[in-house]
Amino acid sequence: MQVECGQCGREINLPDEKLPQAPRFKFTCPSCGNKVVVERSEPVSGTEQPQEDEFSPAPEPDLPPLPAEDEYFPPGAEVLFAFVQDSRWAEAVEMFAKENGLYLSRTDSAEQGVLKLRYTAYRAVVIEQGAESAELLNELGRVQGVTRRQTLCVLITPETASFDPQHAFFRGVDCCLKREEAAEAPTLLVQAYEAFLRRLEPWKAAEKQLEAAKV
Repeated sequence: MQVECGQCGREINLPDEKLPQAPRFKFTCPSCGNKVVVERSEPVSGTEQPQEDEFSPAPEPDLPPLPAEDEYFPPGAEVLFAFVQDSRWAEAVEMFAKENGLYLSRTDSAEQGVLKLRYTAYRAVVIEQGAESAELLNELGRVQGVTRRQTLCVLITPETASFDPQHAFFRGVDCCLKREEAAEAPTLLVQAYEAFLRRLEPWKAAEKQLEAAKV
């Protein structure tokens, strides 16, 4: 379930399997701390539950909550998430985001990165492979359906050549970019993004046809 915080406008992903069995529940926005109340449009199956449950969107107690001072993005903004240590790639990612009208969300903490990926729908995700990247890739693997299709996922890796489709499939990302090709990073990121947008075109055309059929 995706819910938008009415105070800060953050789009939050709530795993369906973790939701309380109640027709009405509330949770705390991990970005601004606002209490968000959710009323289900469909009845909940199962045994009778209280009319309102308190729900925490962070089910794993060992993960720290997102700080209240976390970055704010306007409603509907397209955001790029980056977990990149290499300064050359980090600079290229920042430049790419600016040139393509994307807000940038960065973190050096894998724990914070996992939470960000869990509760925010990003337009693009760039992860540099390293000791902690497995946690982020595992969390990324939980993103499914339309949200995953509309997210460009890039892995910066030393293991393979750029745009190796087999390695990308193995890692569960859209494309891999070779870490040692940092000098070409701006061009490689643009190529990855353009290929991603081309893949979205048939889906957008299908959505327009469906909307036209409803009229």
